[in-house]
Amino acid sequence: MFSRRTLIAALAVLAALPAHALYDPKPAGPLARLQGEWRGELTYDDYSNPGKLVRLPTRVFVALAAPAVVTLHHEFDDGPTKTVYSYEQMTFDFAGNRVDWVSGVEKREASSYRIVSSAVDGARWRIVFESVEDGSATAVYTLETSDDVLSLKKEEVDRAAAKTFRNEYKLHRVGAP
Repeated sequence: MFSRRTLIAALAVLAALPAHALYDPKPAGPLARLQGEWRGELTYDDYSNPGKLVRLPTRVFVALAAPAVVTLHHEFDDGPTKTVYSYEQMTFDFAGNRVDWVSGVEKREASSYRIVSSAVDGARWRIVFESVEDGSATAVYTLETSDDVLSLKKEEVDRAAAKTFRNEYKLHRVGAP
C-alpha cells in the first residue's frame, strides 16, 4: 500500500513535469471556426443522370488534428436504414497557398489544390481553392463559414470557362439558433 507521504510526493513530481500540450501553436488562420457538429444537406448533380439534383440529409463533425489540419467525419442519410459514412482530412498551408485533401479510409485518395483567395470579413470566412482534374476541367471549391453556417461548393470550369455545378454542402451548426 502507498503511504500518504508517497502519494503526495508522486503527485508533486507529476505536477512539476512540463505540460507539453501547452506549447502547441494556436489554430492556423480561421480554421478554429470550423470545429463542431454541423447538420444540413448535401446536394449533388447525379453523374448517372446529369441535371438531376440529389439531396441527402447530412451531419458533419469537424475537429482540428493540428493547427492547420482539419478532420471531417460525414454521415449521410441515403434512405431508409442506409447511412453512408465518409472521412476526410484537409491540411491548409496558407503561406504556400495550398490545400492537401485526403479522402477515404480503405480507398484513400489524395489531391492538392491552390488557394486562389482567402478573406475574413467579421465573423465570415471565405476561401476558394482549385485544381486541374483530368487536364480538361478545373475543380473549384468555395468554402464559407461563419459562427452558425458552413457551406462547401464544388464547381468544374472547362477550358471555355463554362461552370458546371457538382455538389454543395449547406450546413448549420448544431445548437445555433
